[in-house]
Amino acid sequence: MSVNELCKQLNQALNNYIRPATFPIAVKISEKQEKISFRYRSPQKYFGHRLAICQGITIARRYGWTLGFSQQDEACPLAQIIFGYVEEPNFIKNGRLSCPLNTADLGAAARLHASIVKMPNADTKAVFFAPLHKAEFIPDIVMVYGNPAQIYRLIASALYERGGHLKSRFTGHCSCSAEIVVPYIEDRYNIVLPDSGEKFFGFADDYEMVFSIPRSKIEDLTRGIEHLSASLEKLSSSFEKYIMTAGASFLNSYISIKWDKLMDIFNWNDL
Repeated sequence: MSVNELCKQLNQALNNYIRPATFPIAVKISEKQEKISFRYRSPQKYFGHRLAICQGITIARRYGWTLGFSQQDEACPLAQIIFGYVEEPNFIKNGRLSCPLNTADLGAAARLHASIVKMPNADTKAVFFAPLHKAEFIPDIVMVYGNPAQIYRLIASALYERGGHLKSRFTGHCSCSAEIVVPYIEDRYNIVLPDSGEKFFGFADDYEMVFSIPRSKIEDLTRGIEHLSASLEKLSSSFEKYIMTAGASFLNSYISIKWDKLMDIFNWNDL
């Protein structure tokens, strides 16, 4: 089965059984020598100014646009380093960017930045985002934003065949690295909490989490979602528990109302 067909099946499974509030996002990282043949909007050309990558993700998942970020489109200096547009300068490696704003000392800041996964080479031409159902490219990563119950379901689906557990790291910074670069380089699922920058600039909601899927896992995850949807492993909610265990209970004074006479009084039949 082709990758495009697998993506179509995944999108259908996500919409049928997970039902995220925003579009699942296809992500492609292109190298400098790669030719681009599909249509996309460049923030610099379309808006007349740069955007942060987290803003581009929000536009793609909420409005359904396809966007491409070259170095000239990317407003976030850290994202330019993370995605391999430029080499990491020494003052960031040494922690001078994050201290004292985010860390107690330079050593902690240096360790923080060293823990953030980056593209191994500064060889990126552009990063593209599109709704999964409209993507004209083969995605390297698929991102799904959801609430904790939906992300739990994706975790269970990812483990349906392989078992074990999923591994994730949390730094509280540069969530775009965890959402895209980690699954791209390490070829594994990743569970991500959007950082303060994505909340401030990208308007990620406080309840949202991200489940990132590398291309190699798309087929396995789709099977897991479909199999679990046919079993008792359902998304649970307070409403579901209520209707399964209790009916609609009303006060006796409400039950005793003679509804036929009330209809006559208010002439409901004439409305």
